[in-house]
Amino acid sequence: MALLSGNRAEAWCAGVAAQAFGLTVTWLHPLAPAEDHAHQLNDAGADVLLVDVRRFAECGGALAAHVGGLRVVFTVGPADYGTDLLREAEHVGPSMARDVATPEGIASLSLAPPLIYALLDDPALRTADLASLELLLYGASAITPDRLAEGLDRIGGVFSQFYGQTECYPISLLRRTEHDPERPELLTSAGQPVTASTVAILDDEGNEVSTGNTGEICVRSPLAMNGYHRRPGLTEEVFAHGWLHTGDIGRVDDRGYVFIVDRKKDMIIRNGVNVFSRGVENALSEHPAVSQAAVFGTPDAVTGEAVNSSHRQFSCSISLGRTTHGPWPSIFERFSGTAESIVAQSGRHLITCPGGGTQAVPPVGPTTNRLPSTASPLVSPTFEPLARRWTGRPGQSPGRDLAVGEDRGRARCRRNHSTGRLSTER
Repeated sequence: MALLSGNRAEAWCAGVAAQAFGLTVTWLHPLAPAEDHAHQLNDAGADVLLVDVRRFAECGGALAAHVGGLRVVFTVGPADYGTDLLREAEHVGPSMARDVATPEGIASLSLAPPLIYALLDDPALRTADLASLELLLYGASAITPDRLAEGLDRIGGVFSQFYGQTECYPISLLRRTEHDPERPELLTSAGQPVTASTVAILDDEGNEVSTGNTGEICVRSPLAMNGYHRRPGLTEEVFAHGWLHTGDIGRVDDRGYVFIVDRKKDMIIRNGVNVFSRGVENALSEHPAVSQAAVFGTPDAVTGEAVNSSHRQFSCSISLGRTTHGPWPSIFERFSGTAESIVAQSGRHLITCPGGGTQAVPPVGPTTNRLPSTASPLVSPTFEPLARRWTGRPGQSPGRDLAVGEDRGRARCRRNHSTGRLSTER
């Protein structure tokens, strides 16, 4: 097989404001991760690899596995056979444990964090035979450290994390041997850059920050895309200063481990201090009454932005013992449904209608100081008053900040009526 660097392939990624758009890559893009995939598979000792061809980023791993002597089986949907299984969200059956503990014995498994939570919460896990499982790859969204520690305790040291995005995958890897309960700080890490990638933490002017300081995670890699399809302005923006800008805020320690702190657009500025929503979300998720948490800011006349809520008793009970962690939500909103993408990322640009079903709120132009009338039926009763008193700031949209909730701040809670469990919508 000859690989020509000029040959183009196409992929799709989740866009902004509920719009998906295309990007162009060379054939090296799906094949270049092969070395890192091969190391993972060799470490796991898997002998059969089953790949869902819809998972674009797994193609390189399939090539590496085949060259390394593994039998590779391709499928376009869920499979019920083989010793390696890659599942997506829509494939999950009523019992995660029964799906994983098949009679054939699964050697390798790939799950998004919410599916790992479902596996840990499945009562059948107590009696499931997972002796054959050698490798559990996870990624696509953040995993809470306490649940990862629970997984290591109950399932074993089989976890491995890939960090990346459609624009560049993978960027870094946290290997199985680095998932060490004796080094709990690594459980919050995205690992070290993969062989082909160089990672830098840059400030807003494109300057590299000193070790341990936060900034935007940027990468140079042959795994990176060529650009967004027919979007030259957006392409130029994301490749500013000669680096691919991931949109993630993070830091790199003196050992080269990457730590993701927040999404750049989700950072809240309160009293001139940066508040990273992910840290608050992780702390909220430690409470037994919360299964998932999403925190983003709202305009505040005193502090600039606030981390807000309506159920103060619930907020205070979570805050006990955590006062040094930072600002806490003062308002919690309950929603009747979830808004997660197929890769389990937060659907902050979606909210649930009172009558059921999830719809996108139309975006509002940056100079508009009111919400569009079409958004009114989608706004919850406790959400609407804040939207009405929006006064606007230059370059910001009330539709994005309040109704859409993509950029700034509240915690939204919902109750599962079948289990009685309270959770915040992510």
